[in-house]
Amino acid sequence: MSKPPYRALRAVLLIFFMISILGGLLMILVGRPFLARLMLNPPPGELSTLFVFLMKEVGGILVWMSFILYVVWRDPVRHARVIDASILGLCVLAVTSPLSLYTTDVRSLYPAYFVWGRSVARLAVAALFFYLRPEEKPSA
Repeated sequence: MSKPPYRALRAVLLIFFMISILGGLLMILVGRPFLARLMLNPPPGELSTLFVFLMKEVGGILVWMSFILYVVWRDPVRHARVIDASILGLCVLAVTSPLSLYTTDVRSLYPAYFVWGRSVARLAVAALFFYLRPEEKPSA
């Protein structure tokens, strides 16, 4: 019996790999003026050196995660657990964004609909991964 090719899942994983590698490299390589434009021109005190440092650290983590997506893209059936972990991570991130909206003063930096829109988009991507993930075969 031949195994299904999972073309749709591989295409989605490749798209997210490309987006995450470009986003991670962008976060690592850009300077403070570009970050200020990217953050919708925040007040001068909001863009501290610590924030820029943490943004570059998150960029490094994003490059690392993009490598994991690349490995999963090559053989999604073998790495189905990574897809399941990505689904869980996206669901956790979808909950933490609105939580931070109400526990911090992030409304001064972003409109609330950006935060809610990101959460809905993360849940949609998690649902897409759940729909496209390889089915596990019960062990005999």
